[in-house]
Amino acid sequence: MNANLLRNLSFHARRLRFSPTPTVTAPTCFSSRSHAPDKPHSLVEDISDEELKRRVAKLQEGDAEAIPSVFEAILQRYLAGKPIEADQELMRGILGKWTLSEDEEDESDSHWEEIDDTDNEDGV
Repeated sequence: MNANLLRNLSFHARRLRFSPTPTVTAPTCFSSRSHAPDKPHSLVEDISDEELKRRVAKLQEGDAEAIPSVFEAILQRYLAGKPIEADQELMRGILGKWTLSEDEEDESDSHWEEIDDTDNEDGV
C-alpha cells in the first residue's frame, strides 16, 4: 500500500507542478495595432510634404547626416497614420531626380569595366 501511495503521490505532484496557475482573467496580449488604423497616433507628430521635401533636398545636396532625418520623417508619417500610398507621387519625384541619364550610365559602366580590367591584369 505504501508503494501505491508513493506512486500516486508522485504522479499527482508532477501533474500539479506542470499545470498552469489559474488566473481570474484571460491573459491579455498587447499589440501595436490595438488602436483603430484610421486614427492617427496621438504621440507622433505628422510631417508635412514640404518638411519631407526639405529634408530630402538637404540629402541630395550631399549632406550624409540628413539620412537619419529623412528616415525619421518617413517613419513619423507612417506612424501618424498617413498611408504609404499617399507618398507615391512624392517618391516618384524624389527618385526621378536621382535617375542617371544614358550618358552618365554609359560613363559609369565604362568606369567599372576599367576597374575590372585593371583587377584582372593584377591577378594574372
